Amino acid sequence: SGNDILLEGDNVGSAATIAVNVQSGSLNVQGGNGDGTANGQDAAAVINGQAITAAANDFAFSEGPGSYSFTVTNGFTGAIDPISIDSQAGLYDVVGGNGDGTANGADATAEINGQQLVADNNRFSITTAVGAFEIDFVGGFTGVFDAVTVTSTIAAFNIQGADENGLASGVDAVAVINGTQETAVGNQFLVTGEHGL
Repeated sequence: SGNDILLEGDNVGSAATIAVNVQSGSLNVQGGNGDGTANGQDAAAVINGQAITAAANDFAFSEGPGSYSFTVTNGFTGAIDPISIDSQAGLYDVVGGNGDGTANGADATAEINGQQLVADNNRFSITTAVGAFEIDFVGGFTGVFDAVTVTSTIAAFNIQGADENGLASGVDAVAVINGTQETAVGNQFLVTGEHGL
């Protein structure tokens, strides 16, 4: 335009640059960074009261209902029309479970000592000729577990009131009969009176 040359780059945003390198003669370069280079400028806007700087021409912002993004064309200035967004729940199919949108977990199953058992949740109860046992498994366990050996040991105990050999004897019964103290033989008292034994 007259003696002026206006240079514009194709790219946009602060990452885009243009540079002038004078090969011969003189050229007075004005504007830009003052050293023959210039950077583009990121787009800026006020959206719902928020001042937002774009990445080049790409805007992204968040507020209460959600997060949004859009891109403006190169060189656009001015106001954009209001944008209304309607969010609707999508339809989906539930497969499996009870067929009504619900599902129940399954009790654990196992073969123990040749018996097919169903647990109460993760607890198995086993009754054999030598006793009754319970075993709990952690949630999600699958596979083979090692053999379980149970040992029953008789506990020691102390006998009190016996002799040094652990023996104790009973005591004959004693009674007062007709004013006389008598000692039984076994569990019988023999009493001699004026009419006999």
